[in-house]
Amino acid sequence: MVGFEEVAKTITTYYKKPLGAQYIGREGLNRTIMMSGPLLSVEQQLALLSPFFDKDIKEAIWSIPPTKSPGPDGFSSSFYKTY
Repeated sequence: MVGFEEVAKTITTYYKKPLGAQYIGREGLNRTIMMSGPLLSVEQQLALLSPFFDKDIKEAIWSIPPTKSPGPDGFSSSFYKTY
């Protein structure tokens, strides 16, 4: 019988290849921009808070060309459209 530790190790090993094993750092925040206050209008801020549905996600994914370069996870939009 395989224990949880062995299952976790197997999953981690498997996904390190397609997702990458190396941490890629991000640039820090530009505090000047943060201190300048809101940059979005109230309407834009409210639009970001509006609910979205499964159909909205599907429309966004289907709008991406299938030959688009893969993201950091190595998967192209074609992968998501297929699966």
